[in-house]
Amino acid sequence: MMTAPWRRFGRRGAAAIAFLLAVGVAAPAHAQDEAAHRKAVADLLRQLRAEDPAERVAAAAALGELGRTSARALVEALDDADVGVRKEAARHVGTVGGASADAVPKLVALLEVEDAELRMAAAAALGDLGRASVPALIDVLGDEGRSAAARAAAAVAVQHIGPPAKAAIDTLIGCVAQEKSERVRAAAIPALGAMSWRAARAVPTLAKLLDAKPARIRRLATWTLGRIAGEGEEAELAAKRLGDALGDADADVRLAAAGALGQLGERAAPAVAALGKALGSDDDDLTIEAAATLGRIGEKAGSTKAALQAIADDEERSESVRAAARDALERVGR
Repeated sequence: MMTAPWRRFGRRGAAAIAFLLAVGVAAPAHAQDEAAHRKAVADLLRQLRAEDPAERVAAAAALGELGRTSARALVEALDDADVGVRKEAARHVGTVGGASADAVPKLVALLEVEDAELRMAAAAALGDLGRASVPALIDVLGDEGRSAAARAAAAVAVQHIGPPAKAAIDTLIGCVAQEKSERVRAAAIPALGAMSWRAARAVPTLAKLLDAKPARIRRLATWTLGRIAGEGEEAELAAKRLGDALGDADADVRLAAAGALGQLGERAAPAVAALGKALGSDDDDLTIEAAATLGRIGEKAGSTKAALQAIADDEERSESVRAAARDALERVGR
């Protein structure tokens, strides 16, 4: 038997959409209809908080079906007295289209709320809105009078936007270089990574962070250096400092450094000696990563052939380690 076309949206979702179709989903003609239009969308937002998963799925599907027609109501719902409704509005307003100009200031205001879930929903929406959010996000990042939570959330939004937010690079570098809050710094570093080579001028700043005390900051810096190194002097500095990080006291930092060097490929040649030393580690993951990176470097890693051969022939090492060494030998050249 054929299912009624709106049944999949649930009773309330079907009722809301039926109303919106009746008054005209694109633009309600009368103020009374417009108020009812907003109420119908608000009902769907509340339905997204229902205990029954089927009800929540139905409401999400209904809002998705409405698309741009729900934009105005979603923007207004960002001011709803119910925090749950504000959360659901934030989760959808960035993806329905047609809401960016009005939504940005309201979402920026939500970056300051104490509710972490609402704050990050607002950050995600700002990220979804893309370029329209960038000027406001730069203002938040550069405003030391704002809370660390808000500035960190703004950095997360910039990371989500990626290269279209390249205008924020210098502000992010400032956050990394001068920031007193570890929380803001930890969010700004991967945001730079999302810019890829466009943020190569941040290499000297990030290279200094490989001496930072928090291991988390060192791990983030190593990962990001591999993403942004670019060419020339920046790549050489990144490779040297990442080579130093292979000797870090923290195992995760060492592994992250080996992986970051792998992203550099041939540009990681200045770290060949450090990678050769890492081959002798008791940490199989580090040895495998170091061998793989040497393979990506190729002929310039020729000085490590003997070490790679010794590992390939060592029956006491795991097969995965030996296989990594054999693969690297093929690429380095016997």
